[in-house]
Order: sequence, then structure tokens, then C-alpha cells
Amino acid sequence: TFLDLPNRYELATLLGRLAHDEGKCILFSTHDLDVALSLCDGITLIDTPYLHHLPCDEMVRSGLIERLFAGENACFDAATRTVRLR
Repeated sequence: TFLDLPNRYELATLLGRLAHDEGKCILFSTHDLDVALSLCDGITLIDTPYLHHLPCDEMVRSGLIERLFAGENACFDAATRTVRLR
């Protein structure tokens, strides 16, 4: 959804509480990789024809994210877990 920043963080906090405190399974779909890596326990990455699902730390270490950005105008910095323009 197109929420302003304060409401986006409020929603993320609520979803985290539902997942961890109440044992709810939350499917959070986003193209914002930085947000997903900071909020989620695991990441599912669509890399046609493959679908990869790993805990966030393993996904970062796997090199799969960097490979998706190979040759593009942006790159993934595993040390900071952020996407940067080249």
C-alpha cells in the first residue's frame, strides 16, 4: 500500500507483533528489499524459473540478491543490506 513513512513503520510494527507474539503467519509482498530484510524472518526470491526461500541472513550470504542486480544500474551491498545506484 502507499502509506506515508510513519504509518508504514506502524504497520510493520503491528505485523511483527502479530507474527512473533501471537504466532501468526504473515505474507508480506514488497519490491522494497531493504524493508523486507529489516522486517522479515525469511525472504522468498523469484528468479524465473526458480523460487528461492531462505532466512534473511542466508539469503544475503547466498549471493542470489547480488546476481539479480548484475548488469543493472543498481547493486546490492550485502554489508549494509541496501540497494545502491552504481
